[in-house]
Amino acid sequence: MIKLSKLLLLLFTSYLLNGQCPSGTALSTNNNCFYLSWPTGSVPSPLPPTMTFNATTFNLSSGLGTVASPAIYSNGNCPNSTPTTFSGVITINGQICNYASGILPVVYDDYKVVQEAQNTYVKWTTYSEVNVSRYEVYLSYDAVNWSLMDEIYSVGNTKKDIDYACRLNLNVNQLLFYVKVIEVDMDGTTQEFETLEVRKTPNATFHFYPNPTNNYLFLDTKVQSVISVRDMANKEVIAQVSFIDHILDLSQVPAGLYFVSLLNDEAFEVIKVVKN
Repeated sequence: MIKLSKLLLLLFTSYLLNGQCPSGTALSTNNNCFYLSWPTGSVPSPLPPTMTFNATTFNLSSGLGTVASPAIYSNGNCPNSTPTTFSGVITINGQICNYASGILPVVYDDYKVVQEAQNTYVKWTTYSEVNVSRYEVYLSYDAVNWSLMDEIYSVGNTKKDIDYACRLNLNVNQLLFYVKVIEVDMDGTTQEFETLEVRKTPNATFHFYPNPTNNYLFLDTKVQSVISVRDMANKEVIAQVSFIDHILDLSQVPAGLYFVSLLNDEAFEVIKVVKN
């Protein structure tokens, strides 16, 4: 299921491209049946029909995916024995989940991209961390080629809520981008968070004309705003701390395509403008 969340100022619409690992204690009966659960409110709907362990596929047989009613995955009849914790890697719902004695190294939630003033952040909260070394934050504009944005070091071991944030260095010309976080354990094993697909969705709070323009761009805004202009190389060619005159002078910039960003208390918007 694709999960949608509206973010601050309606600047972004973000989608989870795959699912979250089961974060309840993972159990199995001699690796013939697996008992998996998710926290309340995070159970996939519908439940993934299959999962894999050691290249073997297991089918969903019963259960609701909750702690009280775990999702049971098997490839036959389950043994009449009490399930116990297991260590190993399963793949489910598009996620690679690496368990140590039935426990994920990190349990997280509230994973999102937000806009705060002129900065964009990816944020998440962890509720439990076991032998976690660091978090690596990656950015992509095609979901294929990824760039490392930052490495954020963990507290190591905790059962307290910890909030994390990483500022993203975005190309303002791009209206679509992808973000993912990879957790790295002390021993080098990793857990990959969901990939977030983020789309800029400007909410029109002002009007502008003419476009294309020869020299001047007239902007009809209802509130005082901060404005800047960047070229196709993402270089800022015009920056104004405050914009109240409603006339943007483009006479000194060469002909071409430009991105005009406008920030006020109501929204952050980016428009394409052609200078003749």
